[in-house]
Amino acid sequence: MGTAGIAVFLPQQRAPKVWGVPLVPWLPSLSIATNLFLMGSLGSEAFIRFGVCTIPMLVYYVLFGLHATNDMAHQQQKPESLKFDDGEMGKTGP
Repeated sequence: MGTAGIAVFLPQQRAPKVWGVPLVPWLPSLSIATNLFLMGSLGSEAFIRFGVCTIPMLVYYVLFGLHATNDMAHQQQKPESLKFDDGEMGKTGP
């Protein structure tokens, strides 16, 4: 019913010019409902395994991945004086 409400009451922001994703919002809603059904059929042991796998991955992301992402974002914002052309890479000396 939520999907029907979205489709009926919310106006489409823009029409695709060349190609658009078909069956939106119906296909994503069906996918979410299917995943919720499948998760509901799992036992408690599966959720415990999920938690055991998720916690180390989350710790890894917080300790390493987040900092690497932040470093890459700052590396892309270098001033022009520190950047060089690929053509200058082979030159040696002045």
